[in-house]
Order: sequence, then C-alpha cells, then structure tokens
Amino acid sequence: MSEQRRALRRFPRQWFSTEEFVPQGGSEPREDGFSRPAHAANLLAGVRRALLSKPKDPLVPDEHIFFAARTWKGRPSLRRNLDRIQAKVHRVLPDGGIVASWGSRADYDDSKRYIGQYSSKQAVTADLDYIDSIKGLDYKDKLGKSLLEILERGDTSRTGLLELVFYPHYNAKEISVIIESIREELGPRGLVFQKLVAGVGRFTSTWQGPLALSEDIAKRVEAVALVEQAGELRPAARHRAASGGSGGKLSVVVAPHVPEIAVFDTGVHASHPLLAGVVLTGDPQVDLSDFDPEGGHGTFVAGVIAYGEDPERQVRADGRLHARAVVHSRRVELAGIPGGLNLDSYGAVAEAVSALRPRTKVFTASVSTAVPIDSDNVSPQALNIDLISRKYGVLFVLPTGNLPNVVGDQLSPDQPNFLDPATWHSDPNAQMGRPGEAFNAITVSSYAERQVGQEYSHPGHATVYSRRGPGPKQFPKPDLSEAGGNCVLSINPDDPTDVAIDVDDDDDAAIKSLKAPTGTAKDFGTSFAVPKVAFALARLVKLFESSAETRYAPLLAKAYLTHVCQCPETAGPFPADWTDQDKRDSRHLLYGHGVPDQAALDGVLPTEICFFATSEMRRRQRHVYTLKLPVNIVNALPEVRLRVTLTYFTKVDPTALDAELYSLVDLAPVVRWGGKTLAKTQRGGPLTDFYPLKSFEVKFSRPREGEPSARGQPTVEITMRDRVSDEDDFAQPYAIIISMISPTGELLINDLIQEVESE
Repeated sequence: MSEQRRALRRFPRQWFSTEEFVPQGGSEPREDGFSRPAHAANLLAGVRRALLSKPKDPLVPDEHIFFAARTWKGRPSLRRNLDRIQAKVHRVLPDGGIVASWGSRADYDDSKRYIGQYSSKQAVTADLDYIDSIKGLDYKDKLGKSLLEILERGDTSRTGLLELVFYPHYNAKEISVIIESIREELGPRGLVFQKLVAGVGRFTSTWQGPLALSEDIAKRVEAVALVEQAGELRPAARHRAASGGSGGKLSVVVAPHVPEIAVFDTGVHASHPLLAGVVLTGDPQVDLSDFDPEGGHGTFVAGVIAYGEDPERQVRADGRLHARAVVHSRRVELAGIPGGLNLDSYGAVAEAVSALRPRTKVFTASVSTAVPIDSDNVSPQALNIDLISRKYGVLFVLPTGNLPNVVGDQLSPDQPNFLDPATWHSDPNAQMGRPGEAFNAITVSSYAERQVGQEYSHPGHATVYSRRGPGPKQFPKPDLSEAGGNCVLSINPDDPTDVAIDVDDDDDAAIKSLKAPTGTAKDFGTSFAVPKVAFALARLVKLFESSAETRYAPLLAKAYLTHVCQCPETAGPFPADWTDQDKRDSRHLLYGHGVPDQAALDGVLPTEICFFATSEMRRRQRHVYTLKLPVNIVNALPEVRLRVTLTYFTKVDPTALDAELYSLVDLAPVVRWGGKTLAKTQRGGPLTDFYPLKSFEVKFSRPREGEPSARGQPTVEITMRDRVSDEDDFAQPYAIIISMISPTGELLINDLIQEVESE
C-alpha cells in the first residue's frame, strides 16, 4: 500500500441493520409420482437383499445387517428420518447412498414389521418419504479410488499402506478380535499390522502389505466400513541449505504485544541466535530442538512467522532485527520422527490446544500425507482438528501438501503428468493430502509469486509441487493460496513419474529464513505458505479483539482474510483449449478464494473498509442484514458489486465417516432486492452446502423508477439448516463480512465512502 494513500474511513454502521424472523412451520411437498405402497415394497425388498448379500465366508461372523439407501440430497432431517426405522447412519457412499445397520436380527425384525405398516397413512411414517430407493451393499463401495484402479489393472505386486476404518458401533475389544483374525488369515500373504488409532467415534487400523488384499478385506470383514490407501504424515516441504548467511551476527528485539502463534512441527531450535526471545514455550527436551537438524523444518516455519520471507527485511535503523511475532513450539509425531504430539490422539491435541489457548488462537501444522486423498472419508486427524477448533474457538492452518507422491521413501508410480500440469485439474494423483480436508481449518496451497531464476512455474501460477483441490466429496479446498518458495523441476522424458523438484539456486528465487542451527537457508513447499497465512490471521485476531469482538475474533479474522483474497491475474496453468469461463470455474482448485491482498492487511483496520458482525443463530430463525445504499453507490451501479463472506466453526458428527453427512450445520446466505433473489458469483469454489466458509459476490442492476427495488434496500438473509436432532436449544455462532467492490476488484474506500459519510 502506498504511503501517500489518503486516510481511510469505515463504512457507517447505520448502513446495516439486523432483524430476526421465525418462519412458520410446514411440511415439504411430496416428490412427483410418489407412491407410498410402492415405496414400502421397494424399501423392504432392499433390506431383504442386504440380508442375502452378507458374505458366506466372513473372517469374523457378524449378526449386523447392512443396507444402503439412496437419498435425496439436501434433506436436513435425514438423520431423524432414518432413526424412525431404528437405523443408525454410518457413512455415505460415493453415489450418495447412506449405509446403515441393525444391531441384531431382533432389531431387523422390528424394523421389518414397521416397514410393513408403511402403506397406511400414519403421520409417524411420513418422514420416510425422504428415502428414494434401497439396494444391497456392494463391497466395492468400501474401497478407495486408487485401490479400485489397482484391482481393475490386476496389479498384485504393488505394496503400500492400507487404512481400515471400522463402523462406529464396534468397541475396542471386538476390534482386537477382528484384527487378530485378519492377522491369522492374511498375515501369511504378506499383510503386517502397524497400529490401531482409537479416535473419537471410530477406530482406524493401519497395515503394510500387498494392496490387492484390500479386495478380500472389503468382501470378508463386515466390520470394516472403508478400505483406502494411506500415506504417512510428514513435513509438507522439500529443502536444501544455502551457503553463507549472517544469521548469528544480529541482535533480536521482540516488542511487547506482538502476535503469538503455536507451531506444531518438527520442533524449533530455540537456541538459534535469531530466535532469541522468539520461542516462548515448549519442552526443552522435545519441543525446543529441531528433529530435522539439516533442514530445520520447524525452525524454518518459526523463522517465516517471526520475520517473513527474509529476516534481513526486518532489520531496522538501529541495526537490530525486530521480530514481528513469537511462537510456541510443540513437536509432533511424524514418519521418522518418534515421540512428540500425536495428531491421531484427540486427547493429546485437545490438551495441547487447551494449554495454549490463553496465549494464542492460531495454530500451524505444516504436515501432510505424501499420497493424495483416496476416498470421501474424513481422516482421524482432520476430525480431531474440526472437533477441537469448534470446542476451543481456534484456527488451524494446514497445507494442501506437496508433490511428488511418495510411498515410504520411494517415488510412487502414481504421479500426475509433470510434463503437462494443465491436466492436473482432473487427475486424482494431484489431489490434496490429509489432514487438509478438515472443514474448520484453513487449508493453503502455494503459487509462484515471482520468477527470477530457472523456476518451473510462471508468476501467478500454482507451483508445480502444490497439490490441488478439491477435498472429499468435491468440497471446496483449498481455502486460499500463498507463495511457498520457488523451485526447478527435472523430469525423465521417458518416464514422467521419474521427477525431482529442487530449490532454485538464484539468490532471490526462494524464501530465505533460518537454517538450523545458524545462518540462512532456502526452502520451499506448501509448508512455508502456511506460516505466512498464520501470521496474517494472528494479527487480525488481535485487531478484532481490540474492537471488543474478543469471543469471535478468530471467526472474524478467518472471514476477513478470505474476504480480501484476490485471484492472480495470470492464474493457471489451464488446458490450452479452455474458455475463460472454464478457467473461472476451476481456478478455486488451485487458489481457493485467492491470494490475500496485502494492501487490505498492512496498516489498514478492517473496520475502515468493511462492515462486520457476529451473532448466534438458533433454530427456526432467519437473520436479515439490510443494506442502506447511499445515492452515489446506487448511481455507480451496475459497475460496483456486493461481496459477502460468511464463516463459522461447524459442528461435526464423529461417527459420519463420509464428508456428505460429516457437517451437521449449514448457514445459507442469499441477497435479495425488490423481492428478487440475486444470482451469486462464486469466488472460491462451489457454494457447497454444509461447508463452513462461503464467499460470493452479486452484481446489482440500477433500479428503474417504479420498480420494487427502487423503493426498498437490498438485504443479506441467512438461514440455518441442521441435522442436529438432540439439541433443541442449539445455537450456531457465525461471523459475516460485507463490503462493496469496485470494478477493478478493490474494496470501495477513499472518496466514495467519504462522500457517503458526509450525508
């Protein structure tokens, strides 16, 4: 932002008013052609088929009767409806089917009798209208995408990690028996048990061995809900130390009241000369030494938080280095890094967050699996992050992860075509890694900010190492993008899977930060886009806390940072034959909502350029924000647009393995003017139901004299849909940001707003 820019003034708060409405109740209309007797017959036939489809040679006998119901999407009372037939929902199949089970034959018979009454017109059975049809459960519905491809190719030699997710109603004792049975049956064929994760609402086991055995497991282990190819968590970065550097010659100044950020990573060298006074807390034996002494991954992340891309930029006139933030270090347990904080353990992560929450609301975890998401399952790590984010009101910043794909310490044969990154939008081998699918987290990809050497990616393009979206079930990930450093690419032209990605050797080509234990280093990866975003969020949290919005300051910070994101003008890479509309429809897979606009972050208070509010929405309420547009804004239509960003910490169901039923709450905003609902223009991907971050724009037409819009004002209306059936007093907190946008994409400030304020 230019120093000569005129002083900014905020939107007058009287431009907006809030009302609450309680809409009248009423039943939804039946679908065309609905027949209650035919529906009951199909339902019962499907349940019978499910009984007959039980495996004849199960590894462990199971009296549960599983079935799948294809449902109408978008029915908020689905969970309650299935409860009416005593069925517990466990997961959703890729085609939208709901998998459920009865605990015993007696329960099944009770439900069978209940379905037999379905043809009579009883109010209690009306809820079953929401089930469309029933089918038997196919074992292939349990398999991840990559495993299905391996089985279709008949590849019996491929080995790797398999993750088995059990249905939620199984307890630890039952699962131990099942695991032992799998060992006895499949151990002689090369399957080796690794670990069992006792997560919230589910158990997950990891195995090493031939991936083709996944077919036998899916067929014969009824207790398993999902079988997918897994990847080990590791730092989402590649690194090479650079020679030289004067890291030990500067003294460090840490001003009071700078932002504080928690770093869940490989540990941080607190003894580093440039981190004197920067690392505030951590176990000296575990957290305050970097387990990766050559690369110093956690130390590097801490350096980016404290100093940005280059520590020398923070040297002031006094010749000393001024840290812009401080960190709390916690080492995490990763592949090859034993001990530390186990992200699989809800209790361990919750304890760490609870202890740090009085000091900070922003947490980084620059870790990811080295293989892409393999199914629509939500991982235990992502579940823990979502539950803890909501419980404690904190922000986690995660990476999409880095390419190439690695299994163990070897390149995977399943790679995207590095010779043509424009094709990656449809290549599952380039999809993001776990746990970046966490709904309540901010997931960050990387783009090339500049090109000064022999970098592979053009400025503005997504970097060649950055994994793409979407998340499970096509949910809109990543959330935004930042520069993670420059790189060069080496490819074997005879084998596109034989690839090496290295740091550019040009002095200005990559982020410069802290090498462990001294000096400077070059590094790159989505790992180092994460701390840039974390610093911006931590600074915004402090700003909103100072404006008396302490309780929901993290939500406001997330909403505002998303609100000021812009997509690079040179977005890409895209296929050469794509139209401009094709590119707009897919750019969210690369950038999410875009790159944060530094002009709206540096030296500007959010209150000066936007309207913001926080509230709690209860059931059967509708919140309406009325925009009181001044004359000069109306006269500027349709060139100016309205931008709305809404975010909240969603409530999640730990027993719903699939993303479609995972989130229990949806806040849906619409814009109306003159009785009309205005069309939304998406900013960061589809405005997907039940995803807790929505940002869009609407374009107004200038109202004509006599039209209803000429007599009224536009409104932003928020309604809630929920699947929470056991909390009558449920209330969902949220944060909303509203502003007007100029034709060039800038927030409307300066002269235009000053004229309005003088009226």
